[in-house]
Amino acid sequence: MAIIVVSLLWRLVSVVRADRATALSAGVGAFVAIVVAASGWWVGGQGRLNEAATRDVVAGLITNVYRAFDFRAESDVYDVLARSVDGELLRDVYLEMRRGLVLASQGGASARVKEVELVELEARPAEEQGILARATWRVRAAVGHWGHLHERRNQYEADLRLQPVDGAWKLVAVEILDEVRL
Repeated sequence: MAIIVVSLLWRLVSVVRADRATALSAGVGAFVAIVVAASGWWVGGQGRLNEAATRDVVAGLITNVYRAFDFRAESDVYDVLARSVDGELLRDVYLEMRRGLVLASQGGASARVKEVELVELEARPAEEQGILARATWRVRAAVGHWGHLHERRNQYEADLRLQPVDGAWKLVAVEILDEVRL
């Protein structure tokens, strides 16, 4: 499952050289949204969030995954991903991104994510601590290849599993259900 997710993400956002300050500030902003939303995390003995906080957390996690593509150094990529992804999913996403770095350095297409928008979200508590969610989001990116740039917009629908890990919400499973090029 994770390999499918990363492959779909990679098609839209091949790794690019990005202004580190811009990428870092975008990543920090999304991370702050996650931390703020996590402050209301324990209700009734299980990890729970209200609807607005859940929306903020999901949007922040998805955005952080894309922001990891803004970095070139493997340690930076891993650190940004580890803020939002955990467990097997973190390993799989990181390894796939690492393979993508090699392809991009060999002259492949590159993209820079301009916007990530959460369009729809249906969430419910998981049996164990955490949240199960079906999310739809859109990604707008500037894609460069063969000497020119153009804009690409894709929409994704996926089932997500979020869990509280070390005081922060993280994605632990993602199953892409649909991808549409807009």
